[in-house]
Amino acid sequence: MLWPAGVECMPLRAAPQWLPELARLRAHERAREGLSANLAAGQAALEAELEVELKVELEVELEGTASTPFTLVAHRAQSLVGAATLRRQQGLLACAKSLWLSELWVHPRTRGQGLGAALIASLLKQAAQSGAPEVLLYTRSHRDYYRRLGWQLVREAMLAGQPVALLSYPLARLRTAPS
Repeated sequence: MLWPAGVECMPLRAAPQWLPELARLRAHERAREGLSANLAAGQAALEAELEVELKVELEVELEGTASTPFTLVAHRAQSLVGAATLRRQQGLLACAKSLWLSELWVHPRTRGQGLGAALIASLLKQAAQSGAPEVLLYTRSHRDYYRRLGWQLVREAMLAGQPVALLSYPLARLRTAPS
């Protein structure tokens, strides 16, 4: 795996010190994603509430022995610069309990250096070892990015009143590719 210079990546389970910051960042992103401009005044309260929920969710991952959720965190020096999670869940967009890539986040100053692609590739490799047929994700605005990485459009859908693209990555590609 080719990581940007100076970036170290590891499972959250091996680096629990990143849990509070990761929960805060994810809460901010979820609140920003779900708010309209006229609700921005309540964003701080929503973020605080989400942060508590996410800390509990991440703590459960740290204590668990199941293969998912599985979160990778990437850091450079003393700064968190990226994270992504692989989880098994039944969603509104897929009937069966599927593997999902979720909550990919790369610090704005680190974008464009290949960190997002490296996090995704590492999680796809993990998923392929599980024997799953595919990994799914949905995106509101980054369809072209994922398609450049080999993801295929499954369908367009509406989620929470907003259009999203459901994409799939067939893991057979990784199982048949030469190492």
